[in-house]
Amino acid sequence: MLNAAFKDTAEITAYGKDRLLNYGVDDVYYKRWFGNGSIFTVMGVFEQLMEASKGAMLMRCDDIDGLCAANPNYYAGHHRQSAPAETVICDYFYTSKKPLSTICFEGTIVDVGPKHYAGIDMLHRYLHVPTMSMDGYVGEYAETLEEVVDYAQNNATYAVRNTDNYLYYLADVYSASVIPGGCLGKL
Repeated sequence: MLNAAFKDTAEITAYGKDRLLNYGVDDVYYKRWFGNGSIFTVMGVFEQLMEASKGAMLMRCDDIDGLCAANPNYYAGHHRQSAPAETVICDYFYTSKKPLSTICFEGTIVDVGPKHYAGIDMLHRYLHVPTMSMDGYVGEYAETLEEVVDYAQNNATYAVRNTDNYLYYLADVYSASVIPGGCLGKL
């Protein structure tokens, strides 16, 4: 399942990057999630996610800190503060995350959230690791859908630095490749 999630991560990130190259800042999807934010920042983040070495990262499945067991139906994984290059993948990841091939078939993105999909959730996990987030340049500054939309509309400087803006953008544009108009749902 992790290998399939990594494959989905590579696919959706490449798709998002291609969408940027083909449609630019005037794209309705870009404006929805990044407002008038710098396309150069967004392209750089996608390039980092796709091309940066992941050799120093470690995805653990051993619940070394006991947080998976303490949060069995909530934690799909967690970043280890004591070991910044490590992320723990919990059992809940395997039972709750779905392959990208099911996008639009289990509800709208607004209803299920982009992290519902293993490949998108994996990007979220990558961005907790300092070497992937450019030492916190990209981070979880806003997580609720309302905050993410507000960033795009009123604080594009942070929209292009916020993890969840990327996750929603990728889910939104990818869903449009599956179903005409996508399956975002009502904002």
